[in-house]
Amino acid sequence: MGRAASAEEYDLDVRCLFYDATNFFTFIDTFNSRSTLAQCGKSKEGRSSLRILGLALLVTGDFEVPLFHYLYPGNHNDPTSFRSVVLELVDRYRLLARAFTILVTYNEKLFQAQIRTIDREVAKRQQKLRQYQHSHEKWLRGKRRGRRPTVASVEKKVSAILRGQHMKDLFVVTVTKAESATPTLRYCFDRTAYKRLQRRRLGKTLLFTDNDHWSDADIVTAYRGQHHVENAFRQMKDMHYVSFRPAHHWTDQKLQVHAFTCVLALMLCALLRCELSRKNIHLSVKRMLETLETIQEIQVLFSSGRGRPRTQPTHSKLDPLAQKIFNALHLGRYLPT
Repeated sequence: MGRAASAEEYDLDVRCLFYDATNFFTFIDTFNSRSTLAQCGKSKEGRSSLRILGLALLVTGDFEVPLFHYLYPGNHNDPTSFRSVVLELVDRYRLLARAFTILVTYNEKLFQAQIRTIDREVAKRQQKLRQYQHSHEKWLRGKRRGRRPTVASVEKKVSAILRGQHMKDLFVVTVTKAESATPTLRYCFDRTAYKRLQRRRLGKTLLFTDNDHWSDADIVTAYRGQHHVENAFRQMKDMHYVSFRPAHHWTDQKLQVHAFTCVLALMLCALLRCELSRKNIHLSVKRMLETLETIQEIQVLFSSGRGRPRTQPTHSKLDPLAQKIFNALHLGRYLPT
């Protein structure tokens, strides 16, 4: 069954799909030249000393069914083959920008978190500016050795201190120099600019889409749906069920097959989860597989003392959830009578 056919067969919602990429570390030997896909790069799991594989997924919002995957070299931040696609998307945005629906959302929790972050960063910059100004004044009084400060050197140092989002906008810095004099540094925190930043930007997110028939709620739901693909990756990094690791291969061809097999397993699990949900059994993939694992076939031997024992197939004792799944999937049909 193809992925497009699966989407049609299970009537999956494909109006809004979610794309993301991650990577998986491997234990392929550093000097193994048979794989060009496994490369050293920035591991998202902190294993940068190992060769890694990049994997991109496109999943549905309902049940996180993977409809597309792409395996790429682990040292690529963005898959090279997608560069043309990205350019096409940018061109399309430029053509359709005037007809995009634009929505501004506000989140009070986000606003408060941003305020706390900015206040912390402002305090750090104030301390560094104070220390630098004190050091600069010591040089002016002849109590510090070193090269004579210049306007350019002072401005460069201040720019480095104020590196970071919003910081340059929140401080008013003046570097002045009279003829044949050493430059002086003055600074102050701009409270007016801070209030303007709070009013215009903090707590707000700008969303745009060409789906102008969507309601505001649909647009926000789609934006917040990125967790669907993140859940799919989290499942593939689970060491017990549908795990991408370990990959017992080291050639590109077999690694491609390995990736396909893993994504196919994830798709089948997602479709089974969809099937159970439609029978009013709502479970995560992990919980579903844990429960299915408890359903086991048992062969009971009956003997009268003469001849070969008679066997009777049955199943293990089921808890209420397992029994519900057993009945919903009609698993009893696989027990011969």
